[in-house]
Amino acid sequence: MGNSKISFSDFKKENNSERRGSNSRNRNGKNIQNNNWNSPKFKVTEIMKEILEKGYRDKSKNVLRKELVSIEAKNIAENMKITNSQLRAFFNELKKLKQKYIDENEKNVDKLHIELLILKSKLEYKKGGKKITNEFSEFMEKNIDIVIKENTIQSYKDFLVFFETVLGYMYGLGGVNNR
Repeated sequence: MGNSKISFSDFKKENNSERRGSNSRNRNGKNIQNNNWNSPKFKVTEIMKEILEKGYRDKSKNVLRKELVSIEAKNIAENMKITNSQLRAFFNELKKLKQKYIDENEKNVDKLHIELLILKSKLEYKKGGKKITNEFSEFMEKNIDIVIKENTIQSYKDFLVFFETVLGYMYGLGGVNNR
């Protein structure tokens, strides 16, 4: 090995071409993997994809799916962290919408959807200010998408039950910080 000189642009090209391969290597030549698949956000995203496909209810029995309020709720809770004050703020927003629309029939479902879309913008604002985690934002946004897709007041009621179940697990698992 001699002391061969290489220009910075050539070094950059060589380095970038190595990164594009399926097996990235660090400076010591060891394989490194992108561990995004193991991140909490990825896990929450995957669970929410499954819920989006299956919905909240067991269609054949017209009841909430058992896995939703047990396994899926616990898995989500294990991958989310949030402060008590932020949790309360969003929980209170959802409760306010419940009082406003749940007693109504399906005629107000469009108004509920507008309020939920506004809530999505609040999530982005809080996420941008680092007040809430990406995982919590993902959880809320995907559930709002499900409620809008299913287009019923019952779907919103189901989301509230699911949300409260996740909260119970979060408090039990220590995922809520009392700041």
